[in-house]
Amino acid sequence: MNSEQFSNLIQKAKSSPNGSWWRGLCPAHNDKNPSLYWFNSNVSGRVVVKCRSGCTTESILSALNLKGEDLSDHIRVQRPSRKDSRYKDKKRYRNRQRDLLEKAIKKGSSL
Repeated sequence: MNSEQFSNLIQKAKSSPNGSWWRGLCPAHNDKNPSLYWFNSNVSGRVVVKCRSGCTTESILSALNLKGEDLSDHIRVQRPSRKDSRYKDKKRYRNRQRDLLEKAIKKGSSL
């Protein structure tokens, strides 16, 4: 589901002038002024939902009979974890540089 599809479920849904976010009436409480905002996250590929009155995402989704997975438009791109080999290589490099610097200081030699 993307922001436009989500907007079909929300009363008085309206897009921002540049189309990057939406707003509408929150279904989780008796809303008279639009307090619900949502947008597509470029990082996770999900619709991010925020109620300015403090409703939780779970309560908003429950009022719409949706689950958290329903907000996902596509498979999420996973960020590299700290266990990723590139992270380990950078850590090894930093540790090696630190060790070389400490040895140089102990010997009193100049770099």
